[in-house]
Amino acid sequence: MTHRRPRLPGLRVKEGFLQHAFDKAAGVQTSGLVSGRNLAAGHPHDRHNTAYYGVAPSIFHALIERWRNTPLVAPIENYTFIDFGAGMGRAMLLAAELPFREVIGVELNPDLVRIAEKNLSTWQAIGRAQCPMKIHQQEATTFEFPATPCVAFLFNPFGGTVLRRLNASIAKAFQARPGELDLLYVNHEFEKVMQQNPGYTQLFSGDIFKSAEDEVADRTILQNQPDGEYAASEYESCSIYRWRGIPAVTGAIRRKAAAAPYNQERMSQKKSAKSAGKLRVGILFGGRSGEHEVSLLSAASVLQAIDRKRYEVVPIGITKEGRWVTAEVAIALLSGEVRSELTAASEPGKSQALVAAEPTPQPTALGRSLNVDVIFPVLHGTFGEDGTIQGLLELADIAYVGSGVLGSAAGMDKDIMKRLFASAGLPTPKHLTFSRGEWKTSPKKIVKQIEAALKYPIFVKPANLGSSVGISKAHDSQELGPAIDLAAKFDRKIVIEQGIGGSKKNLSGKARELEVAVLGNDDPVASVVGEIVPAKEFYDYEAKYMSDDSIPIIPAKLTEKQSKQIREMAVAAFCACDCAGLARVDFLMEQPVKDGKASKIYVNEVNTLPGFTKISMYPKLWEASGMAYPKLIDRLIELALERRAEKNQTSFSK
Repeated sequence: MTHRRPRLPGLRVKEGFLQHAFDKAAGVQTSGLVSGRNLAAGHPHDRHNTAYYGVAPSIFHALIERWRNTPLVAPIENYTFIDFGAGMGRAMLLAAELPFREVIGVELNPDLVRIAEKNLSTWQAIGRAQCPMKIHQQEATTFEFPATPCVAFLFNPFGGTVLRRLNASIAKAFQARPGELDLLYVNHEFEKVMQQNPGYTQLFSGDIFKSAEDEVADRTILQNQPDGEYAASEYESCSIYRWRGIPAVTGAIRRKAAAAPYNQERMSQKKSAKSAGKLRVGILFGGRSGEHEVSLLSAASVLQAIDRKRYEVVPIGITKEGRWVTAEVAIALLSGEVRSELTAASEPGKSQALVAAEPTPQPTALGRSLNVDVIFPVLHGTFGEDGTIQGLLELADIAYVGSGVLGSAAGMDKDIMKRLFASAGLPTPKHLTFSRGEWKTSPKKIVKQIEAALKYPIFVKPANLGSSVGISKAHDSQELGPAIDLAAKFDRKIVIEQGIGGSKKNLSGKARELEVAVLGNDDPVASVVGEIVPAKEFYDYEAKYMSDDSIPIIPAKLTEKQSKQIREMAVAAFCACDCAGLARVDFLMEQPVKDGKASKIYVNEVNTLPGFTKISMYPKLWEASGMAYPKLIDRLIELALERRAEKNQTSFSK
């Protein structure tokens, strides 16, 4: 087909009213307005129906900053920036000020390409370009992507049909390179096309406000556009997507995302919170559980290791009384100080409301807003990893690290957890469960049931607690009663487990305690297998957090077959409990027997928010698997955002 060269009357600048301050300062022309009908290049895919103008520099800078603060697969110097529908090249000029490997523009209209080329030459001549630049006159869907990691930029350059074709091209180029293509979408009119594509993970979606200078400049330009096709706006709706690849087999039904209605209160709150740079990460710690002190130790490690250049960190503490505190008061709580501020924090006007930084704020009774993009809960035990705080975060519509309500609750309740393991065909030690009320009313009956079903030694555990709090090992009936009383202090349900090991055939009476760290959402992966040789009879609270005498062995001394089996069982246990983000799966392995039979391996439990202290196994296992502690934190935050994006594809109303 012969392409016609259109006349572009809208590009004739009269009295400077079409020039943006950005253009005046640099001697370029990127802010001309063209009627949509004059942008048609005669191509069958060309369906322009709006006027052209360049992205506001403040919007571009804010979105790029958000992107740079996501976990990237490589330094920015290795990325190629590609502007699809480059127009006169404004986004290319802005991108070239950054240390990209290369900046490429793709534009179908030959007249816009000619103007862009002149702008690129000017930019290089005045020394503003920090990397090579070039522009191609071609259709976006025929572009051949380079072999480098890429970040694609779209300022709503075309409709849904072409966007789908571009996504098909991206799928072909990056299916074997998951994570190496990010897409920045400004004025995301066809966001639904992106959300319906199973190959993408949405890392960000929200409105970014222009600077006052850009708002005035764009409003002036738009008031003088040829056909009045654009309306002035003080913000742009933007998204960031990461190509993860399309699963080979999927049974999931992807639902249409609910359209968010315009909300004036939402807009005014966003305007007052214009910071669109670093991700705001709330580190939530403390809590009312018996593991309060463990949480403080874990949070201190996370706060020390998290990348402050990438994240704006907000410490959020919960006192033992359940008061929420922030800033210096939270730090005081973290250090264990008892200060008057902890009491004063509960006074009217000093508490905090938990509100997502971008989505519509939910009404709360906690006072002034605490705007965060994602919460990293470093809470252990009751009211922290049992689904309660996760439910609060779901109601507040805030992304958070770790399992959801169901996975957290199942991972906390040892009775329910073992039932789920059994349904998945995973072997667990023999056990029985009874209530605190049953123990109080019929203690002799309970002891009789226990001794009929199990053999000493046995473990007595509160059903809903972690970090070995309230757990005892009973060797006989005299130790059983006090052990049950201790467990009953911490939960209404008590679980009694058969001790593993101790058989006369065993070469040693104590079972091996093995652990695997699992990381991921729908496609989790397992770390190397580690082993703990506890300083005491078993790996109790003191051995985990107060002593350095327990010996971690990473990787555990296992055969290749045993290691593979345990890692596969860990992933199966993670999925059986509907976990997400992270979990540590603990195993018990019988010592070798004299007759040479293979040692039995049992799944003991899954811990959905494992300890994060310097001597905790979860980060150590990933470090031994090749992922350093700060990178592990990055990945967990990324998984939280991925899970939130997946949730956004679900419709909660007709």
